[in-house]
Amino acid sequence: MSHDHIVHALVSPAWLFPPMLPYDPFARESFQVRVLGELGRGTYSRILHVENLQADAAPKGRSPADLPPSRCFALKRVRIAPNLDRQQAALIEGRIYAEFDVGQRHAHPLVRRYFGHHAVRQDDGTVQHDLLMEVIDAPPPTRVPFPAAETVEILRHLANAAVALHRNGFVHAGLTPRALYLTTLGRPRLGGLADAARIGEVKPLRVAVPGFIAPEIALGTPATTRTTSFLFASLAYVMLLNRFPQAVRLTGRASSQITDAMIGPDAPLHSLVAEVPAALGEFVRQSLVAEPAARPELQELLDTLRWNDAEQRARTHADDEPRAESPLAVQQRSSRNPRLPELRNDYEAHRVTLAGHAFGFRVGRWLGDGAWSRIYLVERPNDGQAFAMKHVIASPTKSRRAHDRLLEEWNRCRQLSHPSLRRLHSLEFVGEDAESAAILGLVMELLDATPLEERAMPRELLVPTLRAVASALAYMHGEGLVHTNLKPRAIFVSELGQAKLAGTGQAVSIGTALERSRVVPGFAAREVVAGRPLSGATDAFAFAATAFNLTTGLIAPEAAQVETKGAPIPPNFIGSDQPLDHFEPMLGEAFGRLAKRALRSKPEDRPTLAELRDALRST
Repeated sequence: MSHDHIVHALVSPAWLFPPMLPYDPFARESFQVRVLGELGRGTYSRILHVENLQADAAPKGRSPADLPPSRCFALKRVRIAPNLDRQQAALIEGRIYAEFDVGQRHAHPLVRRYFGHHAVRQDDGTVQHDLLMEVIDAPPPTRVPFPAAETVEILRHLANAAVALHRNGFVHAGLTPRALYLTTLGRPRLGGLADAARIGEVKPLRVAVPGFIAPEIALGTPATTRTTSFLFASLAYVMLLNRFPQAVRLTGRASSQITDAMIGPDAPLHSLVAEVPAALGEFVRQSLVAEPAARPELQELLDTLRWNDAEQRARTHADDEPRAESPLAVQQRSSRNPRLPELRNDYEAHRVTLAGHAFGFRVGRWLGDGAWSRIYLVERPNDGQAFAMKHVIASPTKSRRAHDRLLEEWNRCRQLSHPSLRRLHSLEFVGEDAESAAILGLVMELLDATPLEERAMPRELLVPTLRAVASALAYMHGEGLVHTNLKPRAIFVSELGQAKLAGTGQAVSIGTALERSRVVPGFAAREVVAGRPLSGATDAFAFAATAFNLTTGLIAPEAAQVETKGAPIPPNFIGSDQPLDHFEPMLGEAFGRLAKRALRSKPEDRPTLAELRDALRST
């Protein structure tokens, strides 16, 4: 059977499907998908990255509104061979149904969502199950180190998600680093629902993960909500200390793989890590015991620390209430680079940042600075959805100009809607109206990804990324706007290769001449520096210069010749005078010629972004 299309299902023997289930996946229509790649493998399964070929269609039983905005999904494919032991096959299929059961309940926004279950019997007797799931755009589950304060925040989210599963009658009995996905910015998502068990159910010990096995699971006794307490405590200890707690010795079989050097100190977490609340440290100590009844409930930790989602919502205004509170600026220590874990702690600096709540949002970490603004990760407490907020830095000399620039960005770009262009959601302000307000906050789509300035461009993503950016720019030109600020720093690429164009703060209407602008040498056309009217050809120049840089790591010689106010570009940073297909044949000769034309001095001699985009499509 083709991997690109899942065929319609046939009839199934009744023994495969427990009668308690109210649906028959064999009777459902097949998922029409295109396989983009593989995300991972399990003992009996493969997880595929797929694209929905029915753009406006949802799996049977789900409305399009139930689906995430992306057309991409994760598809878990489990194949059960006809010669597999009957009891083992029944066990595997029971786990499939249990996984789909908990996944489709959508218990918490951090828990991975499931959208459909389809099965098919193939000609050789193999039964194939496909679970259509939300794709999590994050690195593979791993122990990515985050600063202690951020790790505590991750644990807060995780505890709420685990308790939400309890309310729906389930225990996440496989709460391990493999089940925890941390996005580039440290936003947690909880997967691994194949290891969920109903409260009071005996969970089969399929695969032993060293250091993350509750004693009752190892003994084959029923899982309870206090099973989660043990696993959460062990996970917290590992994430904060990168060592295992002494309690791993309670479960013999897998703990034998853990040497003494991998065991951390036998002391309360809050005495070892200053950022850990005492209540969390005490919870970890009390939970890492063999007897489930002696452990505290995870809900007790949420209540003690006021970590409940409801508590977070109570501290802010509802969406339909006026947001009259004034954002407060406080001194806070923020890391230099919040995206790359290995660079987060290379130096610390005091920064003026927003206080914990502003405009009805819960303010998280500082993400970066613009020429006249500061950007934060913010969270909407009523549903936990995260955004980026651009906040004007108020100062006696620059506040009004910064205010006007932010207002202009909102007015020009709020209607833009393109899958590869950062979306603007709302403009928040303190005062009667935005025009007279002293404080503004622009709420934008959160790009939980890395700008290309901070990562090497994988060869296989070069063409898709350039095509996505060219498409977004061509769309802006069709709306009468010029981006004017294209460079690798304005392009964000996620772990799964999705490209987004940001930096619309300097976008202007076609025909506008910039009186003064901050340009990055090597990416700006002459008309930008000279203050002449701008057009789509201005972005074509910057696009070709950016494509040259992403392909070669150097500056295009034509772009290096544009004189700016900054220091000249050193010769060793300037590339050779060759078309791009000379360096990367996969770009194609047609695109190489057009990119070379796009770097010409006269705007009228350059191709359009639509032409550049179409040349990439033909490669």
